[in-house]
Amino acid sequence: AYNFTKLLGITMIRKERTTFTAEQKLDYAKLMIDEGYTNKQIRDISGAGETAVSRWKKQYLAEIDGHTPQGKKALTPEQQKIQELEKQLWRAKRDNCQQHFKIDPFWL
Repeated sequence: AYNFTKLLGITMIRKERTTFTAEQKLDYAKLMIDEGYTNKQIRDISGAGETAVSRWKKQYLAEIDGHTPQGKKALTPEQQKIQELEKQLWRAKRDNCQQHFKIDPFWL
């Protein structure tokens, strides 16, 4: 689908952004790494941009090398599990701190 934008009297055509699930990104990355598909083939199949496809490949290679991504959802099930466990640990620490440092409502 395309979005038409008018700028200075000129109609510009901009491709609408497509969103992909972590599972879809993983599937495309595996095709590149495990099956030898090129970035261009994946772009043609998925409709994704060059930068996105390169990012998926790079992230997948990092994850299978044991690196958990920071600030974005992991692609591989193993790294997703690590992220979930890290989140649970963070919540437990937060809850523990809140219990130890309760503020008396009188002071609020």
